[in-house]
Amino acid sequence: MRSDSGVRYAFLDLALSSIFRSHLFRAASLLTLRIGLDSDCGSCDATTKSSLYITQSSTKRWRRLSMAFKLRLSAFLVLAIVLASGWLLFSTAPSVRADSSGSAPLAGAYLSTITDANGDVASQSIIIFGADRSMSVVDSTQIVVGFTDSQGSWRRSGASSFVGVTLNFPTARAEYTGTFDGQTVEGQITLLFFGPGEDPLHDEGTLGGVFDFEAERIVP
Repeated sequence: MRSDSGVRYAFLDLALSSIFRSHLFRAASLLTLRIGLDSDCGSCDATTKSSLYITQSSTKRWRRLSMAFKLRLSAFLVLAIVLASGWLLFSTAPSVRADSSGSAPLAGAYLSTITDANGDVASQSIIIFGADRSMSVVDSTQIVVGFTDSQGSWRRSGASSFVGVTLNFPTARAEYTGTFDGQTVEGQITLLFFGPGEDPLHDEGTLGGVFDFEAERIVP
């Protein structure tokens, strides 16, 4: 079946073509009439010549009006194409566009549910993957447990996969691995704790647990 955009363009083309052909036919008919009368006017009387003069004057006036109409029609046609193109662009635009790599984008805000090794819900969090590869996380348990918002960065590890790292205080490091499709994200979080004097960027730390998470894009 023809797409909606194809039907719109076909209807617009048919309407404009019909208008143009109608006015063009009228102009051609008057011009033909004038030529025929001029060729047969060798023995015309005064009244006939006067009538022919009126007809010729009307034809000239019609030509001027026809030219003005064609110019306006051309301007209208250009405007209609521009408006139709814009309408189609926005009406058929996907809710999430592919990024410069041609793959589904990850950048955006997501509501995630985090589960422990037993499959029980451990917490919920809001994860923001920045277009500049920054990453921030707010967790539902951080006020109760007592830790700050997490900040870090992420990068692609494949066409639809990523790795990310965030830090918070008291010092902890969360390592993310996952896959995404433009609307959802799923993967694992490895949590590491660091004591005073330890470097969360280079030291191994103490394993705090491995968690699964599933997240859905937050859209207006």
